[in-house]
Amino acid sequence: MRPLFLILLGFLITFPLGCFLNPFKSTPDAERFKYTASGKEVKGRSSGLERPEEALISRPEVIVKETTVIKERDVTVVEQGVAVFEGAPLFTVIYYARGPEQRAKGPANKSNSSIYKRAKEAHMTHMLQTGPYAAYYKQIRDRVKLHWNFLYNDVDGINYKTFNDLPIIIDARINRSGIVSNARIVENAGNPVLAALIKGAIETVLIDRFPRGIDDEFINLDFQWYFEG
Repeated sequence: MRPLFLILLGFLITFPLGCFLNPFKSTPDAERFKYTASGKEVKGRSSGLERPEEALISRPEVIVKETTVIKERDVTVVEQGVAVFEGAPLFTVIYYARGPEQRAKGPANKSNSSIYKRAKEAHMTHMLQTGPYAAYYKQIRDRVKLHWNFLYNDVDGINYKTFNDLPIIIDARINRSGIVSNARIVENAGNPVLAALIKGAIETVLIDRFPRGIDDEFINLDFQWYFEG
């Protein structure tokens, strides 16, 4: 009886430990298979049916920001009356013109026009009267004025008003062949449409080649238009 009791007591003592140490005891998969974040199996664990590629791999999120690069460009500010192309002669040509509204009133009373007086004063300051350039200067002035009148003198709907009666200024250059190029609006005087029309008339004017006595490659042109709207 005593030996049987001892055997039973020993079985009760060793049974829990025996179950814990039993290699055939069923354990959850979460305990049996573990992997690192890179998918590498932890040593000491059985691989079983699970594969490293099946493990959850945590990867850092990469945020790509688009960067817009703005290239700054040098901007040349051209002041009124300053030649566009250095190293060449400059012709400053002044015009006074009347819009349809003023022409409808009859002949111009220039003695009472402050705009005409300003234009005349500027013209007398820049007019070339002698020297090899004088005749060519006059031809440019006359041809551009005639071409403007041919295109727009009788066109209705053009606004001839400028801000504070300021002149519209167009810079360009004339080459030895007589072709006008590089025209640009320096001052639109608050009337960009009128300035664009003047620029177009200047670019399409026909002028003779450089005469004898002018050996320059080109001449700078500075057109200033005063309008009595």
